Amino acid sequence: MDIVVAAGSEPVNVRPYRTSLSDRQIITTILDEWKRAGIISDLRSPYASPVLLVSKSTGDKRLCVDYRKLNAQTVAPPYPMPDVDEQLSALAGGTIFTTLDLSNGFLQILLMEEAKEKSAFVTENITAKFERMPFGLKGAAGTFQKLMGIVFKDLKESGVVKTYLDDIIIPSTSWDEMLRDLEKVLKVLVKARLTLKPAKCNFGAEQLDYLGYRISKGVIKPGRKVEAIDKFPTPKDAHEVRRFFGLTGYFHRFIVKYAELVEPLTRLTGMDVPFTWDDRQGSAFN
Repeated sequence: MDIVVAAGSEPVNVRPYRTSLSDRQIITTILDEWKRAGIISDLRSPYASPVLLVSKSTGDKRLCVDYRKLNAQTVAPPYPMPDVDEQLSALAGGTIFTTLDLSNGFLQILLMEEAKEKSAFVTENITAKFERMPFGLKGAAGTFQKLMGIVFKDLKESGVVKTYLDDIIIPSTSWDEMLRDLEKVLKVLVKARLTLKPAKCNFGAEQLDYLGYRISKGVIKPGRKVEAIDKFPTPKDAHEVRRFFGLTGYFHRFIVKYAELVEPLTRLTGMDVPFTWDDRQGSAFN
C-alpha cells in the first residue's frame, strides 16, 4: 500500500495523547510485541499521529492510531466493495459453511517505502513507523479487498469462495464438496503467503452469521442486530429517531411496506419540525 497525500500538504504532526499509567503499560506491551514481529520499527519522522486504546466487546483493548488528520490529506483511489445482495444470494445456496479468518489481515500487507514515514505514530515514550498496513488508514479497506480479489480470482469466479475484507467463506452442499473446496482455498492461501487465525475459523457449520444476516438451509434472516432493535429505547429527539432508522433500515427488505410504516417517524426528522410523539409515532415505532 502507498499513502499519497494532496500536493502542498504539510506533514501531520500531533502531540501524543495523555494516558493513564495502566494504559501506558498496555501500549508498551503491544508495541514491544509488534516490534518483535517486524510490524513496526523505530523512526524519527516529520510525521506523527497519536495512538489511543479502544475497548473491545471481549473486555480487551485494541491499540489504534488516530490517522484522521493524515486521512484528511490522503488521496486514495476508490475501490468497489462486494455487493451485499449478490453475496447473500450466492451464499444462500449453501447448506454447510466454512469461515476462515486471517490473523491481523491488514498487517499482512506491506507498506511501500515512501508510505512508511507517513505512517509514523507517537506515544508518550516513543516514535515509530509501520512496516505493514495498519487498520485505520484511508484506502486500507480498498487495498485489502483488492488483494482478496487478486488472490481468489479463479475460485470466486467458479463460486467456490466469497470474501468480504478478511471474511473468507466457503458455502458447500456436502462434506465431500466442503473438503475439496477447502483444500483449494488453503493451497491458494499458502501460495499467497497469507496466515489464518485458527481460533477464529469455523468448519462445516449449518448456520452462518454474515454482515448482520443469518443464513441457514437456504433461508436468509435478520441477524443479531434484531436484539439491538428490540432493546432500543423510545426516541426522545430526531437524532435518536435517525439512530433507530440506522438499525431498522438495514433490514427493510424483510418488512412489507417499510416506508409507509415509518412515515410518522420520518416526519420527525425534517428540518425545523417540532418533535411531538403521539399514538401514530408510538405505533410506527412498535
